[in-house]
Amino acid sequence: ALRALPALALHVDRVNVEHCTPMYPRRLARTLSSLSQPSRSLLHHCYVHCYLKVFGLRADLVCLNASLAHPPVPIIPAFSPALYIKLLQLPMYWAKKVMLPVTEGIFELPSLSLRATRAQTRLLEAIAHSWSPEGAARGAAEETLLHDAF
Repeated sequence: ALRALPALALHVDRVNVEHCTPMYPRRLARTLSSLSQPSRSLLHHCYVHCYLKVFGLRADLVCLNASLAHPPVPIIPAFSPALYIKLLQLPMYWAKKVMLPVTEGIFELPSLSLRATRAQTRLLEAIAHSWSPEGAARGAAEETLLHDAF
């Protein structure tokens, strides 16, 4: 008989990726770095901008077994994290401009919450441990944990 296999199912509604680079980076960097006080809007164009936004990311605890029909258990409700990074193009042109950051990053993590019982949390630990090199074969204790989690 097949034993039940617990898993963490990740669901995503949509992913938005943006990547913008300067059109003529060498010419732009050479010209703007020679100015004594280039404006912020001009400096904006000297950076590579990368933006990643994941909409509706959520996680469910599921049991993969053809003979048992366990409904998914919501563990992490939907949230939308975002990552923004900007990298200065050709930093060697900007060596004299001490106040100009080479790299900046912003990570947004709004309203992340974990909703799990103690048994579900222990089962998530067992799933994570099963991926480690020391991950041991599941025993009777984990089978009991599986039934308690669902």
